[in-house]
Amino acid sequence: MGFSKPSVSVAMKKLRENDMILMDEDGYITLTKKGEQAAEEVYGRHSVLFDWLVSIGVSEKNAAADACRMEHILSAETFERVKKMYELSRTY
Repeated sequence: MGFSKPSVSVAMKKLRENDMILMDEDGYITLTKKGEQAAEEVYGRHSVLFDWLVSIGVSEKNAAADACRMEHILSAETFERVKKMYELSRTY
């Protein structure tokens, strides 16, 4: 995926410290309930953003890449407004 080993190591440490993952002695990684909730939230944001971008004419390839970036940086307020606008547009 193009990430360096040190970057992955730092990210995994942060996830462990935030009680999002568990790692057993064999190196197998599982999500905690907190981790599952966070993953579901990010995936939900991604899905809405991807669908909205496609609905306004962005190619699926670019929509997927842009949604990946946007899902992490938009404030909750901005995301909720985008989501509401997208949902309203689907009712027409």
